[in-house]
Amino acid sequence: MPNKNKKNNSLDQNKIEEYFQLKSSLKTIRRDLSEMKKEHEANDELKQLKEKAKLLKNKIKNDEEIYQVQQKLDNLNERIKLLKEIIKAELIQNNKNEVKREGRKLKIVPVLKEVKDEDDENNKSFRTNNI
Repeated sequence: MPNKNKKNNSLDQNKIEEYFQLKSSLKTIRRDLSEMKKEHEANDELKQLKEKAKLLKNKIKNDEEIYQVQQKLDNLNERIKLLKEIIKAELIQNNKNEVKREGRKLKIVPVLKEVKDEDDENNKSFRTNNI
């Protein structure tokens, strides 16, 4: 039976290796695609349109009424984020993993997360990918 366990471990390692190879391939293809887009004949016109759109977007964003509503939205989102952390802590403290209310539930779920090996506490700027 130990041979079977080694085979399963080998399969798992192969899947992990394939995952990182695919991630590397994606990175290369994205870089190539970006370069192709930069070299396209319509890229200059696109840059000009993006700049004009950016100016219009800022004009809308700086409107006083819109700004006030956006502030309310930001405050509500921050409050929800804080409440989720409090509820999560209470669930953990009470050895529960979910709470239900009116047909909805909040549930603690495990997440597989990819991070750089040396990224424990030192480098917070590295973007992590939730899977």
